[in-house]
Amino acid sequence: MFTTNRFAALVLMLAFLFTSVSVAQDKKPKEENKKSNETVTVPANTIDFKAQLKSSNSSLDNLGAMIENGRKKAEVNTIIAAAMILFLEEGATKSKAQITGMDLLKEATDLATKQKNVNALKTLQGIWENSMLGNDKNKSKDLGATISSVEAELASTRGPGAKVVDVKVENFTNYTLYVYVDGVYQGYLNAGYYIVYNNVGTGWTDFYAETDNIWSSSQGKYIYYYWSNSYNLTNYDYTYETDFTWSVY
Repeated sequence: MFTTNRFAALVLMLAFLFTSVSVAQDKKPKEENKKSNETVTVPANTIDFKAQLKSSNSSLDNLGAMIENGRKKAEVNTIIAAAMILFLEEGATKSKAQITGMDLLKEATDLATKQKNVNALKTLQGIWENSMLGNDKNKSKDLGATISSVEAELASTRGPGAKVVDVKVENFTNYTLYVYVDGVYQGYLNAGYYIVYNNVGTGWTDFYAETDNIWSSSQGKYIYYYWSNSYNLTNYDYTYETDFTWSVY
């Protein structure tokens, strides 16, 4: 059982750590199926959490922005941290806002499952089982089966030495790029910047990047540009150097 002080300390630690961590991300829908896959999500930054939770806790002032940042970057751990803050406030005030801790816990679980993010899934498994948080042992058990399935899949597709390759993606274009590795959305990368994704794994790996929709006056419609390639990530070592670099021009 968590004491109130220990639980509050854990939430503050998570909020500090997770807002700066970037992990694998949910896949951005392609233009042709955006409408069919669209889901209605309440913008968290439009919610006054303090008012709805009847709380004077100043940490709720930036909670909406924190949630939207986690959604935009598809950072599972940021959404988890926000969920735990809400669980704590809900327990203290006996009130609920338009977005609840359970809503975000479900959202984080869906995202981690789509990302095949084993570390996040293991964290979520414990949260679902905790009586002060998810309070659903069956959901925790289901996540255990999901974790085993994902680990087996990653091992079978990556082979020996999996999860040891660090990949740098460099954006030399004039556009913001949305980056995918093996079909999983990793996040966006602004023009002129680079980012390093850790523990991608060995074996044949698909890389894909696309721009947002751009209005083409000559074609009279919105278009987007994309880049795609596959590489066999087998030539790596155990130095501090980045193992592989994909440069997009």
